[in-house]
Amino acid sequence: MAGPMTPTDPRLTAAAVLEVLQPRANEDWTRIAGELDWDCRAVLEHMTIALDRYALYLAGPASERLPFQMSFSPESSIVDILRALELRAAVLCQVAR
Repeated sequence: MAGPMTPTDPRLTAAAVLEVLQPRANEDWTRIAGELDWDCRAVLEHMTIALDRYALYLAGPASERLPFQMSFSPESSIVDILRALELRAAVLCQVAR
């Protein structure tokens, strides 16, 4: 990416991620992700939750670590998590604006 980040970058990035991952929603998400120690679902959840954390850090006065955990239910489908990623990217864009 060239140049400084803009408030719309999270949404554009989420759109690129969704374009690649949505067609693979029915694949095995318990496989290890590349050379990481996490499976693919854990990586997707982490990416999605990170969007919330970034928005909260931008919106709030706190500079220290947030005092609570965010997580998905084990019953959440990959489609649900992908939709959450899309929506949370939109929220982050609004907060950044």
